[in-house]
Amino acid sequence: MKENEKRFPIKVSLAKPLSYLILWKLYPMFRRFHLLFLLALAVAFLMPSKASGLEKWLYLHPNLDDTGQLRSTYDLLRRAAAAGYTKVAFADPKLDSLHRQDSRYFSNLRKVRILADRLGLEMIPGMFMIGYSGDILSHNPNLAEGPPVKDQEFIVMNGKAVLASRGKQLLKGSDFSDLSLWSWKDDLVSADNGTAKLSGLEDGIQARIVQTFPTRPFTQYRLKVRVKTENFSLQPACLIQGKDGKDLNYTQLEPMQATQGWVENTVLFNSYDNDQMSVYLGAWGKSGGSAWWDDCTIEEVSFVNLVRRPGTPLSVSLKDGTILKEGVDFAELKDSKLGNHRFPGDYGFRHDGPTLTILDRKKVPDGTLIRASYWHAQIAERSQVTVDLCAPELQPILKDIFDRNFEIWGKGDYFLKHDEIRAGGWSQDFDKTGKTCGQVLAESLQSCAKMVRQYSPDAKLYAWNCMFDPNHNAIDDYYFNRDSLQGSWEGLDPGIRVFNWNYYRREKSLKFFAEKGQPVVIAGFYDGPLSHVEDWQKTVESMPELKVEGFMYATFQNDYSQLEAVSKLLDQWK
Repeated sequence: MKENEKRFPIKVSLAKPLSYLILWKLYPMFRRFHLLFLLALAVAFLMPSKASGLEKWLYLHPNLDDTGQLRSTYDLLRRAAAAGYTKVAFADPKLDSLHRQDSRYFSNLRKVRILADRLGLEMIPGMFMIGYSGDILSHNPNLAEGPPVKDQEFIVMNGKAVLASRGKQLLKGSDFSDLSLWSWKDDLVSADNGTAKLSGLEDGIQARIVQTFPTRPFTQYRLKVRVKTENFSLQPACLIQGKDGKDLNYTQLEPMQATQGWVENTVLFNSYDNDQMSVYLGAWGKSGGSAWWDDCTIEEVSFVNLVRRPGTPLSVSLKDGTILKEGVDFAELKDSKLGNHRFPGDYGFRHDGPTLTILDRKKVPDGTLIRASYWHAQIAERSQVTVDLCAPELQPILKDIFDRNFEIWGKGDYFLKHDEIRAGGWSQDFDKTGKTCGQVLAESLQSCAKMVRQYSPDAKLYAWNCMFDPNHNAIDDYYFNRDSLQGSWEGLDPGIRVFNWNYYRREKSLKFFAEKGQPVVIAGFYDGPLSHVEDWQKTVESMPELKVEGFMYATFQNDYSQLEAVSKLLDQWK
């Protein structure tokens, strides 16, 4: 006999008055429990709530394939519920790649949902990670956004096309045996046994060695450099800039320990429209100890992360303009490692591109000069690749992603994860639109919203503020976007709530959304001091016209140590 059957041998329904009277008459414990329950309800309703109507959100970005993280997710959900949180922005990127998840993943997801439901936590699933698009691109890695390479020159040798610039190093003094061959350096950089040494770094004092060199516009290059450290607390950095000062790599080097032996770093980049660039090697900030640079080379490379689709065509021609046909004059060209570095949707940058092999050696004999134009994936921050929003092949994939999620979550609210879109506007598909990057982004958000509303018409939708905020990332000249992202906010309609994490420009940002009449959920904390929560409160309370629906505890560093403290602070909000 089950425990509840021992305690309540008479099967009754509290919905029926007779059953209720039987329990009241026969069981004194029931009467005491019932009176206490009614008293608790009265206290809850009569006590004034300082945070009346303010939803408390938890941002959750789990890896449900990891058993350890699954347990920590359970613990985190229990803590959140106990602290008064009621909503969870469930941002597992695998919701964009459900087509390749196994039964263990779906079992773990089901367990998390059951627990959240028992705890009274409403989970809002996040889909369409436009920006960090690896999971979307696992459906088709050739939909990656990236720039073209134009008229790259090759010479045919032994039936293979090799770069005409093969072996040519673009930097002088690349072995650092003579630092005077570099364009200039700061005083804290000195020669040390054939290396460039950085030491004695103080705040506000630069420690860089720089060289400016000529390049071909829209060409693919690879930089290699070695670095070592000794009691050095900063991370050595490499910046590659165009002649207008715009960064062309946005790629961090390998993480270094304070003391570590020589490590070789690789940076892959496109020259874009620059015929001249500069490379900066150095460190920024205050640190004791030293760091050393050695063996820095830059050379032209080809076909690395080659993207093949109708909107990014490959063109190979002879010097006189005669077009060579793939499969007839030369073999099919494909980068087998595209979007499959460590796992599907992951893009590497250290491998060599495929070799173009000549089939018709009579038509294209050895010694022939040929030119190739193509597109390649653009990588930012070591691994981030964005999907091309204008590729017509994208829409069926997004529909498949939604259908799979709808099968799990059904009618309800959804989170549209357009975030930090760092490349856009380079394909022929984009050219055909006649629109700006901002207009394309606005249409993408509306297209995703329409897709959800078709099946869940009453859904509340949520989106990050950053790509739709002129005080954040919806600006001119954002990373590798071809033109302006301004106007992207036209994709926001009154039914889309904004997760606003723009702390340092919060006054202007919140004012912008207040003027639009856009409902807002403040996305705060982000590993800062608790005073940041109070700063948000002051700003919000100074804008009575602002529609603030809630506050979300969000973290970059997986730091949930202040979850309860933030909840208590939110209880003070008016």
